[in-house]
Amino acid sequence: MTSEPTQTSAPATSNNTRLPRSSNHNHHHRISLVCVNDVYSFDDLDSSTAAIPRGGWCRAATLMKRLGEKNKKKNDPTSATTTTTNGNESESCGYENDNSDDNACDEKDETTTTTTVLTVVNGDVLGGSSLLQHSRGSVAIEVMNSIPIDLAVLGNHEFDYGDEVLMERVKESKFVWLGSNVYYPHQQQSQSQCQGKNQSELKSLDNECGDTIVDDNLPMFQERVNPSESSLYDDNTATNTHYFPGIHGNGKIYTLTPTLKLGVFGLVTKVTPKISNPSEKVIFDPDILAVARRTTRKLREEGGVGVGAQQTQMIIIAITHMSEAEDRLLAGDKVAGVDLVLGGHEHEPMADMVHRNDDVGIDDEDNRNGDAVADISGGNGNGREGRHINEGGVLVFKCGMNAYWIGTVDLDIVTTTPQPPPPKTTTTTTNGIEENNNPKVATTTTSISTSWSMHSVTSRTAVEDPAISEIVKRNRKESDESALVTAFGEGIARTLRLDDVIARIGDDDDDGGAANDLGDDGAIATTTSISPAAVTMGLPLDTRMSSVRRREATGGNLVADAMHWLLKTSIRTKNNSNGSSSHNNNNSSSFPTLAMINGGFIRGDRLRGAGTNFTVRDVLTELPFPRTMKVLTIEGRHLKKAMAQQLSGSSKGPTGAYPHLSSNARLSYRLGSSSDSTESNDEDELISILTFTVDGVELCDRQKYSIAVTSFVADGNEGCSSWLESTRVRNTGWDELNLSCVLLKYLQEKRAIHPVLEDRVRLQK
Repeated sequence: MTSEPTQTSAPATSNNTRLPRSSNHNHHHRISLVCVNDVYSFDDLDSSTAAIPRGGWCRAATLMKRLGEKNKKKNDPTSATTTTTNGNESESCGYENDNSDDNACDEKDETTTTTTVLTVVNGDVLGGSSLLQHSRGSVAIEVMNSIPIDLAVLGNHEFDYGDEVLMERVKESKFVWLGSNVYYPHQQQSQSQCQGKNQSELKSLDNECGDTIVDDNLPMFQERVNPSESSLYDDNTATNTHYFPGIHGNGKIYTLTPTLKLGVFGLVTKVTPKISNPSEKVIFDPDILAVARRTTRKLREEGGVGVGAQQTQMIIIAITHMSEAEDRLLAGDKVAGVDLVLGGHEHEPMADMVHRNDDVGIDDEDNRNGDAVADISGGNGNGREGRHINEGGVLVFKCGMNAYWIGTVDLDIVTTTPQPPPPKTTTTTTNGIEENNNPKVATTTTSISTSWSMHSVTSRTAVEDPAISEIVKRNRKESDESALVTAFGEGIARTLRLDDVIARIGDDDDDGGAANDLGDDGAIATTTSISPAAVTMGLPLDTRMSSVRRREATGGNLVADAMHWLLKTSIRTKNNSNGSSSHNNNNSSSFPTLAMINGGFIRGDRLRGAGTNFTVRDVLTELPFPRTMKVLTIEGRHLKKAMAQQLSGSSKGPTGAYPHLSSNARLSYRLGSSSDSTESNDEDELISILTFTVDGVELCDRQKYSIAVTSFVADGNEGCSSWLESTRVRNTGWDELNLSCVLLKYLQEKRAIHPVLEDRVRLQK
């Protein structure tokens, strides 16, 4: 039986010795983040405006470096600065033989200040433009390594070229990739590389064998997914389930000060398989809250939060590539307890504060793992004592697309460590050893404040970074040499140069009369069911993503008309030859025809006014994806459902599925209820198709129609599964043509572009 420790009094101090009473040590640490997301452009050739070039990696790199250097010393990402005492330089206080109250420092609190700067990319940087398509994303990695970037999260475009190419890009990266909800079968490591290591627990690039793999033929490290903490697997099915190779699925921890750490983790949109090209082996966990809670708990455990005499603190930042709604849900979750959400995926800048509330994050059903409210700053472990709260809420921050803006976010954290008086008592144990009996002093986070700003990237605010510019020029030269062949085929490519003018946008004095010259297949042809008042002419050619992803746009109309023109021309050619082709199923040439292009396929993000020349390069800028045109035969009932699925989610914000129809089709819809909805792939939004006409005739459920779409749409992507109820029509006139070649041929014949809006797709309030 252990005897109780006894206490003895410390020797009394002499009257002429004055010791300071208890004071506090306050530490102010700033985490400064410089970020971009969804960057598809590189230099002024990619700029959406010619007069004042904007965006692109070349200019963004200059501004990112400038902003980063404001808060750190060169080559020192965590640099300590001045130590102050109540606003004055720190000084010694409390000394012997001094009883003067004037010199006492009892009420002075010492404050130190340190700063950490990180550059962050919030996904979608490897695909989405002509240059990226040609290099399969490698040019972006070279640029990001050169800046350099510290952290990046996977986005949907990172999977555009499949799993193997992404693994190569990750290998080439000198920065950390995140993605805690992306799982992949275990890649067996080489015995020589990981001798004596537990294969199911391989560490990160900066730990153990993950850093030693130099053979390009060897797989990368893979962190393991804990089966008990994933809703998708049980103990049997998850034995060999890991995170995607090379990805820090368990997050990353930075030590900022002896008592303060930073934990970061990443989340990727769950719809990636519907809008990109991962293999079936890649699994995207849709339960973002479960993943976030699991990962933040692991970060806090491994970071030693609440452990030790001074109670280590941790700030947690989520770097995401998800919808705004998902980001807001994450920010409001009290269990995960993140302090900041840096997001991507949306192409428009946003900054919104979300407040954690009692209705978000804790209930018996959601909290199936028994997680307590995030015990962020120590306390007694019940998750409520000493918990820090961000002043103003949790920021959800996105800085738009194409590096039109560089975002900066500062988290200012103040921690306080009470300084105890000198020991006055000791504890004497049974073995005679004396120990200090003063209570342990715990560091607490007293405040977190958030500030942010957007910095416009233009030729006025930033010059091109020479090193980045050299990388881009070298890659662009290689890209230009092959882009024409890839897009148009070798035969056509031999007749073209990138700067050849193929069409001109209607002049300022154009009165729309060119419609008669273009005929019923022209860019502004209209049907008899539409009154002239519904047609707006003399407009710019609008391919801005903010337009083509949320409403009818002149750029979308142009591409849809080009597709319909090729469909009708090819059918006419076949009918004028030796009868119908044996490949034309079900006599499809006799069915009513139309065309549809989804807004996300159009990438130029430009507004071209009257009198502007449209070049071969512009075609590749607008339609960089090497996707072919497909023609489907589909019944009216399935066509209506497919269009409802394309429109799903459009009322909430921009969506790449938004449909643009050819000039002979009109569709009106409304947001419906479950009783009158046509169909929707969005659990929160129902779409009702009110009217849908082709050549002025309302669709019939059992009537078959021939519709031109992209191969991406024909495969039922973006959750639009009703397209799979169709039959594909084979024809040499379109089967091997990329959409870029379809638009080229159309413009070569028409020679003029007269942009119009015709209420082809209309939301009825």
